[in-house]
Amino acid sequence: VVKSSPIVTIEERPLNPISKYNIGIRATEKGDNSSMLTIIPIGTKLPFTSEPKNTWNYEDVRNKIICTILYSDGTDIKVITEKAITEITAGRKDWELNIKIQFTLLQNGDLLSEIRCVESGRVMTVKVSNPDFVDYEK
Repeated sequence: VVKSSPIVTIEERPLNPISKYNIGIRATEKGDNSSMLTIIPIGTKLPFTSEPKNTWNYEDVRNKIICTILYSDGTDIKVITEKAITEITAGRKDWELNIKIQFTLLQNGDLLSEIRCVESGRVMTVKVSNPDFVDYEK
C-alpha cells in the first residue's frame, strides 16, 4: 500500500504576476557579446510559454558556438547558464541545423528553457527557480 502525503505551501502571491526581466538567449562565438534574442519580454503576464522560435546553426562555426541563457532589466545583462551548442547537435555534419527555442515562466519564478536541434532530436533543458524573475502589476 502506497500512501501519499499532501504538500501544502503558503506563499504571498499578489494578483497579476508579470516578468520582471527580459529573458532570452545569445548563441554566439565565445567572447562575442552581441545583443540577446528576447524570448520573454519585461512585463509579460504569467504564466507564459513562448511560441517556438527558429534559429539556424551553420557547420563552419558550430564548434565555437556557446548557447547562453540570459536575463536583463534593459541595461544590465546577467547570465543564467552557458553550454556549448555541440551538446545538442550531436556531431551532425549538415551545413545548416534548425534550432528551436521555447521558454516557459511560471508565477512563482520557475523558468524552463528548451533548446532543440530538430535534425538530431536532442534537447537542452535548463530549469531554474528564481522568485526575483517575477514582479506584480500595481
